[in-house]
Amino acid sequence: MLRPSRGGTGLAAGRLRAVVRAHLKDKGEATTRESSHSKYFAAETLWNAAQALTEIYGGTAVSLEDAYPVFRYLSWANLFRTGQGPQNIQRVLIAEDALGFKNANRHAIGRRFSLRSDL
Repeated sequence: MLRPSRGGTGLAAGRLRAVVRAHLKDKGEATTRESSHSKYFAAETLWNAAQALTEIYGGTAVSLEDAYPVFRYLSWANLFRTGQGPQNIQRVLIAEDALGFKNANRHAIGRRFSLRSDL
């Protein structure tokens, strides 16, 4: 029973991270740090959920691919972990920022338009 609750909690936390990142972007602030954290967190949550599904369904996940798309989810999760930069790279970026070696938000890009909230 713990695995579905972890997945649901991770999904809610990932959505909250996206909302925070969008809010900072709307204010015109750099969101490189939050993007890196969000990518890492979302990839890990997706991977853990796909692994849990594979453990629950066992060999059925692979053998009955048409009935249960679990193996496809696991493949997507693996692609998501490596497609946006390997998890090790994301960890290095987060650690360098946390330890003060590099500022993750050093590439601030200004907005070219104003928002209604600016008025």
